Amino acid sequence: MSNPLDPVIAWFTTARDALRIAKRSITRKPLGLITDRHTQFFGIPAEQATDNVVAAEEELNRLVVLALVAVFERTLRDSIINRSTPHLPNASLTDRRIIDQITQDIEFWHFSQRLLEVFDTVELALRGQVRQLVEYRNWVAHGRSAVAPPPVNVLPQLAYERLSKFLQEAGIITV
Repeated sequence: MSNPLDPVIAWFTTARDALRIAKRSITRKPLGLITDRHTQFFGIPAEQATDNVVAAEEELNRLVVLALVAVFERTLRDSIINRSTPHLPNASLTDRRIIDQITQDIEFWHFSQRLLEVFDTVELALRGQVRQLVEYRNWVAHGRSAVAPPPVNVLPQLAYERLSKFLQEAGIITV
């Protein structure tokens, strides 16, 4: 299986590069590029426009980590389902009901406490690092509480590397 995280990091790279180009355009002010018809940056000071781009870049980073962890979680659940359901063409009705129940139950497994622990071939330290990514994803997904700051600040590339390494060590993807 190819790495399911690759498309996320690819669109992130494109968006990040576009933001870098936007910042350069704001500071260099090429004639006719920033108009009132095509951008919110028209008529505001370059410093404010640059601050807006930086804020968008920070938000993009958080949302990319959220997307990476979501794709990673779905990949783990699908892997367990594929490994646990027999591929028997003549499964009995009882076997099919058991398989259906397992498939439904896996959707309710707690991500950090149960789902990650199934993959005991993954080194313990890496499972701990992935747990931190899950906590960060939860912080982003549930409104970025100021009362409970994020456990760590995570950059998209670091999240991609750790999640990919987990998938490799779990035998889900190959490089």
